[in-house]
Amino acid sequence: MSSPHGNYSARLSFPRVISLLMGAFVTLSCLDRINPFDPVNIRGGISQETRAGQNPFFDTLSQQGKALSLDVENYRATLRASQAFTDSIALINATRRTVNTGTDAENQKIRVHNETSVPESLQVLTLLDTLLMFPQAGPFTDSSEIYRRIGNLHLLGLARMDSLNRQYAPLVIFSPTSRDSLNQSFVLLELEFREFFREVTEYVSAVSDSNTVVSVYNAERRTDNVSILAYNESILFRKNTASKGIIANSDSLTKATQAARPGDTLYLQEGLFEVRLLFSQSGTVDSPIVIQGHPSLGTVLSPANTEEEILFLNQNNHIQFRNLIFRNSAKSGIKLVNYSRGVSFRNCRFEGNAGYGLEVDDAELELVDCVITGNALGGLNISGSGDGNDFLRLHNVLIDHNGGNGVRSVSTGGEFLGVTIAHNDSNGLHLVSPIRPFTVVNSILAFNGQHGLKRNSGFAVPGMLNVRASSLFGNTAENVSVDSLYYPSIENLNSDPLFLDADGRDYRLRPASHLVELERLGITIGYRYR
Repeated sequence: MSSPHGNYSARLSFPRVISLLMGAFVTLSCLDRINPFDPVNIRGGISQETRAGQNPFFDTLSQQGKALSLDVENYRATLRASQAFTDSIALINATRRTVNTGTDAENQKIRVHNETSVPESLQVLTLLDTLLMFPQAGPFTDSSEIYRRIGNLHLLGLARMDSLNRQYAPLVIFSPTSRDSLNQSFVLLELEFREFFREVTEYVSAVSDSNTVVSVYNAERRTDNVSILAYNESILFRKNTASKGIIANSDSLTKATQAARPGDTLYLQEGLFEVRLLFSQSGTVDSPIVIQGHPSLGTVLSPANTEEEILFLNQNNHIQFRNLIFRNSAKSGIKLVNYSRGVSFRNCRFEGNAGYGLEVDDAELELVDCVITGNALGGLNISGSGDGNDFLRLHNVLIDHNGGNGVRSVSTGGEFLGVTIAHNDSNGLHLVSPIRPFTVVNSILAFNGQHGLKRNSGFAVPGMLNVRASSLFGNTAENVSVDSLYYPSIENLNSDPLFLDADGRDYRLRPASHLVELERLGITIGYRYR
């Protein structure tokens, strides 16, 4: 029997033998680490060449990191400057607090003096200073973008290293030492930013806390100053009436207004006057006729005849009314007609009239620190003749709970600043065919029965309607309705004013109102009580 292995040797051809011998040679060479094709032996060359090819990428990465580090340093320098400026404001505020303390003491002495003094020696009080608000940290609001970019560069560098190591495995293109070096540089940069961000956070918090204290202090001082102004008005009223006399009854007032001449001032005591006021003459720009009630707003004018207005002006110019209440007319509280110009009301109320609070035809009117409330047909109705000379100017005016529109303006222009028009049965402000620009700034038109602002067709000219930094909110139909041919500029804050007690007709704003927050920026929205 032949051997099972006998034919195996016979089958080994010469080429097969040569191949086996070469395989053995390569194996032995690998064991001796002399094979130039062994991955271990070629690792250094490929690693160095590959790393060298990545130098531009990592150089760019390094440059971007250095640029971000410089950005952090620049932000830190800005922070130091802001802190220095804040410190200077704190010194100014400390000085103002000290001055106010002295002013309070002097004012108290004046009050004691006035209690026992004759009118000629009465003294007025000094107003108190408010404090400066500290600057907000506006320049740092985008600094978090730097941190995001630092993190992105860090991850990008690590991802490139990991990708090349996977691509050339089992070779190691970037050693753990290289990876640690990249990590360390960006970790240090991230730590630098986090330290800066901690400083910014502390600064922002300190500024916010300081501004809260300043806001409370300023609110108290503004309240004090309202009282001081009222007190000073009463002192001036006493001094003036001591020398010029005071009107105490309706007949005297009726006669006095008919006899009034340019430059005359009529002083009315507290109480009820049943009159229909007429003027035979006008004042002038430099010498207006002035009708002034008691500073306590205790002088009330009601109609002598229920079928007439309380005040009727016909081509009477430059007449001023102060500290008066116009109440309970069967028609409108007052009526101005026929080119009456330069007529103004300051610290007056128009309430409970069966017509409008004020009815104006072809005239010019200014209201400052006034309230128009509870009038049956509407708050204020003004109609122009179309000659472009009719204008309505309202500054710090409250118009609420009137039947009809809060304000209806036909073919006139107007300027509203710090006006609140709320809870009227129809539109807050209804503009019909205006022929002059109408501007509404820092005002509130809210919770009216139809539109907050409605504008019917008129001149389709840019700039004819401008609403800025105002809140039109919660009106039943729409907050704003303007004709399509019009070019309005409307900046609506659309924020609930959060009135303190609208049902009780207290239109102060709650502390939580966003509009109160704007006061920190020096922006006062809506009517402010005296």
